[in-house]
Amino acid sequence: MSEGRRWGARSISSLIVFVLAAALTIPALVGHWGHRTVIDAGRYIETVGPLASSPEVQEAVADAVTQAVLDKVDTEKQVDELLTGLFPDRPVIQGLSAPIAAGVNSAIAALIDRFVTSDAFQEVWLKLNTALQRGIVAVLSGETDGTVKLEGDQIVLDVSSLLGDVQTYLVDQGISAAGNITIPDNDRTIVLAEAPALAQLRLVYSLTSPLLEWLPLVIAALFALSIFLARRRARTTVATGIALLVAGVLVWQGLGIGETVFVDQLAGTVFAPASTVFWNTLFVYLVAGTKAISLICIAVIFAGWLSGRT
Repeated sequence: MSEGRRWGARSISSLIVFVLAAALTIPALVGHWGHRTVIDAGRYIETVGPLASSPEVQEAVADAVTQAVLDKVDTEKQVDELLTGLFPDRPVIQGLSAPIAAGVNSAIAALIDRFVTSDAFQEVWLKLNTALQRGIVAVLSGETDGTVKLEGDQIVLDVSSLLGDVQTYLVDQGISAAGNITIPDNDRTIVLAEAPALAQLRLVYSLTSPLLEWLPLVIAALFALSIFLARRRARTTVATGIALLVAGVLVWQGLGIGETVFVDQLAGTVFAPASTVFWNTLFVYLVAGTKAISLICIAVIFAGWLSGRT
């Protein structure tokens, strides 16, 4: 009877450990990705740094910056004022100002296109993303002063440095009017995400941050302990493989849903062409990890199946 109780206690303990490990698998996968890709500054830059050479990202940044600059530079007015001092005939001025202004706008757009394909933009991109990574960590840590800030229920990125670098480049290229641009505060930020659940994210970050790097190993150890405690280890091994496979599928589906939402949010904006490229690059480590776990799961299932009695 005592042996029956001992085995009963082991079976219950195995089940509890198994359920705990299964429940923590998805948070472990996502948390480990977050630690490796977002929290780790070096790996984050390694991940997003090459995006500066992506044609889609270059096009999106060029369009956004060109739009911001041209919205603040009334080239037609400036050309009109210049021509007024040269020609006394007002109809002539009106006929010339519009096409000349259009030519100036095209020149500005061409210069910005040249800028985003230059080595200077590579440096600006790395500087901006370094500040972005630090800002995200600061927000998760409870700080609110930095490149990434809270404005109401929104997490926003301050792009003042990027706009300033573009202004300097345009002035250096002979567009002196660009040096007089004053970007309003509401045009200096980009909304990164809505933050109604930020308090929960901060709590999870504060509790799990020290463990994020090692959490997958902890989960593996819990599953191994569950198998060790189980009376029917082969069956528990198969169940472990199935649980991990289900977790991988759920993460894969979650990534698909998240990508759809992300791309839809940017649809119709200048960032739309770069949205898919940015998403796929940012989550490449999580996708690779999910694929690897799926293969491991299949091996675990077969190992448990072959080691069973039936």
